[in-house]
Amino acid sequence: FDLNKMSGEFSRAMTKLQKMQKPSGGWPWFEGMRESRYITQHIATGMGHLDNLGVKNVRADAKTWNMTKQAINFLDNAIADDLKYLKRHHLLSYKKNQHLSNLQIQYLYARSFFKDIPIPSQTQEAFDYYLEQSKKYWLSYNNYAKAMIGLANYRYDEKAEVCQLITASLKETSIV
Repeated sequence: FDLNKMSGEFSRAMTKLQKMQKPSGGWPWFEGMRESRYITQHIATGMGHLDNLGVKNVRADAKTWNMTKQAINFLDNAIADDLKYLKRHHLLSYKKNQHLSNLQIQYLYARSFFKDIPIPSQTQEAFDYYLEQSKKYWLSYNNYAKAMIGLANYRYDEKAEVCQLITASLKETSIV
């Protein structure tokens, strides 16, 4: 609970993140490795949590905000690549079948913290596709993924019926 110590630790962590971020905007698991989408989504989600909870105003510090925007750009490109892959390898079934993984769910959730960063035009189709997939196939995921789907949909469309259905499902399956 020493605020000075916590502030110093936070500054050191941000400096380390800034040094480890690759030019693409992604972060590797460890120094010297190539960027990892999974770890980049995890860090971007953490930045969103810090900002959302008021622990740290990510947007107030220019270096931290620039680092976060670069990560979001990296993730936007990755989700667009997912859809390109689907279209190339599953042209006849990509619109009819489920092609939503936990990686895309985490993206939607992480991205929902940063609605003020416009979704690039080359990413919009993929974003819409996976958001629709989440609304259609949410029932086949565990409670953690359902909660991320529900929050992402709520943040993008407050009147989404799927949010109410997910909330009811989570209440039904909760123990405490």
